[in-house]
Amino acid sequence: MDHYRPDVVTDPVLGIYRSEPEPVTLEAAPVYLPAQRLVRPDEPVPVEVRALPDGTRALLAYSSLKQLIACCGEHQPWAQVRGRDVHEHQRDCDADVILWDHALPSELQRTKESLDG
Repeated sequence: MDHYRPDVVTDPVLGIYRSEPEPVTLEAAPVYLPAQRLVRPDEPVPVEVRALPDGTRALLAYSSLKQLIACCGEHQPWAQVRGRDVHEHQRDCDADVILWDHALPSELQRTKESLDG
């Protein structure tokens, strides 16, 4: 005897019931950009652009604040932007490429002294 009945829908036992899956909106997810200096929330973000050995200008972008700190150091100023705005920042700062979650060598990371000076 087959007990499977696709026409019968029961209430969920655990969790929150959702009639439809919630859409994933990656473009609204936060992205973290290294900034040249600390700014107030109402000021434009002066993002850092790094020159690569071949002369390409790169905007660094990080998927989490933890990742930014791990890759750029704890003294790196940063700004949080919406994912959908990253390409606008790239265009505004005239960067050729976006490098995601790229680790900077320790000699290129900001220090406390570089922020104070």
